[in-house]
Amino acid sequence: MSETEKMAPTASMETVIIIRPYKVGAAVLGFLGCLLCVLFIGASDWVHGEGRTLGLWAECVAAGPGRVDCGTVEAPVWLMAMRGLVVIGLVMAFVASFVVCIGLNAGKMSTRYRCYFVGMLVYFLAAMFDITALVIFPVKYSEQLGAKAGNSWSLGWTYGVGWAIVALLVTCSLLLCLDKDTDEISFRERVDYENGIEDDDEVVI
Repeated sequence: MSETEKMAPTASMETVIIIRPYKVGAAVLGFLGCLLCVLFIGASDWVHGEGRTLGLWAECVAAGPGRVDCGTVEAPVWLMAMRGLVVIGLVMAFVASFVVCIGLNAGKMSTRYRCYFVGMLVYFLAAMFDITALVIFPVKYSEQLGAKAGNSWSLGWTYGVGWAIVALLVTCSLLLCLDKDTDEISFRERVDYENGIEDDDEVVI
C-alpha cells in the first residue's frame, strides 16, 4: 500500500466529569445521619430518672436487679407531634441523600446543580424538624410527665444522638452550598494515527 493509500487519522471524543469530594461527602454523611435517625427514633432513653426511662414510643421501668419492664407509652398530643417531626426528618434526610446521589450520577450539569440545590434545602429542612423536636420535648416532658420520674430526671444519651444528627444534616447542607458550582465537564479529543502517535486536545467547561 502506497503512502497516498494509507487511512486517514481517526478521532474520538471522551467526556470526563470531575466530581468534587464535598458532594460525595455530603451523600455519605447524609446516609449516616439516616442510620442514626433510626436509632434516635426507636430508642427509649430520651430521658431517665429514678429507675424510669422514656422514649417516643416506649417507657421502661426498673422492676428489680437486672430486670427492666418496657411498655408502650400513652402518647399525649405533644408526644405524637414529636413522633411526626422526627419521622418526617428521617424521610427528608433519606430523600435528600437519594437526590444528591442522582446528581452525582447525572450527565448534565444543569441536572446536577438542581439535584444539589434540592438536596441542600431538604437537608436543612430535615435539620429544622429535628431541632424543633429536640427543643420542645424536654419542655413538654417537664410540664406534663416529669412528676413520674420524681424530683430528679435528666436527658439520656439518645437526646445527644439527636443533636449529633442535626450537626450531620447541617454539615451536609453546608457542603452542598459551599461547593455547589465547582463540578467540571472535560471534553477530550483523541486522534489516532496509523503510526501510533496520539494527539489529545482537552476543553474544560
